[in-house]
Amino acid sequence: MNIALAAECTATYSLSKYEDLQKHVEAWFIADRAHLYQNDIIDCIISTIVFCVFVATIFGADFFFLAQFPRHTYPRWYDYARRGSAAFIALGMLACSIAGTVIVAGNTAALSGPSYEDVVAIYQHPPFQYDQWSVNIAWVVLLWIATVSVFVATAFMFLGVAHEQKYGFPSLSSEKLNTEEKVPRKTHTKEQPIEAV
Repeated sequence: MNIALAAECTATYSLSKYEDLQKHVEAWFIADRAHLYQNDIIDCIISTIVFCVFVATIFGADFFFLAQFPRHTYPRWYDYARRGSAAFIALGMLACSIAGTVIVAGNTAALSGPSYEDVVAIYQHPPFQYDQWSVNIAWVVLLWIATVSVFVATAFMFLGVAHEQKYGFPSLSSEKLNTEEKVPRKTHTKEQPIEAV
């Protein structure tokens, strides 16, 4: 979760710089009808931020509930929801990692209107070439580490939910008596009507 937060912060910094670069270049060279196209990296950064927020929300909440209420048994709909959310987030993080790698490694910002030399005369090192800016490299590396961590956390979540559904938790009385008695998982069944005698 912390690695995803670091990837999100790095991506946010990169997004801020690219938005500022586009705004300043288009404002400075307004007579040349300048346009800086960098939507590919901006879209990928926004997706990264969204999925990193999902990581913090879902896995952070699950960690909080596990730490605060370790013996609580959750209903099946919640188990399905958290497993589905974890799988969706893991696949989204993988998609962001692949897209970020492809975009940063192979794409550049496209400039129309003024020449590149005119822009460099005003801005010393504009990050037009995505793979030449260290912040982009750090963002993609952190994103890959976070993605692997999310896949591991998702696997642990699936294993934990499966264990909880199969075995439940030890009851307090069995711990005191050192026995194997388990509290069965609550199941919602219809109550049997009492037959008249």
